[in-house]
Amino acid sequence: MRKPRPFNHRPIYIDAQRDRLAEIEQRARRELGFVEPEAPQAASLLGVFSRGQKHVNRRRERGQRLSLKTSLLLIFILLLIWKLLL
Repeated sequence: MRKPRPFNHRPIYIDAQRDRLAEIEQRARRELGFVEPEAPQAASLLGVFSRGQKHVNRRRERGQRLSLKTSLLLIFILLLIWKLLL
């Protein structure tokens, strides 16, 4: 049995001159001592992708409502105790 032809993908829309110029520019920056920008840290990416997901936002809102309810209940209890002591 014959082997299938290997896959050879050549991009149609590629600008070799632009890539070559970008490589020359990066090499020149390294040689001149310019500091390249740092890679993004994991802490800066925290929550970036979950903002667009509705189920995550709903869960976050539900959690905030619970904390609001508990804080209102706590304030009510404190006011009740304060009223009883006076």
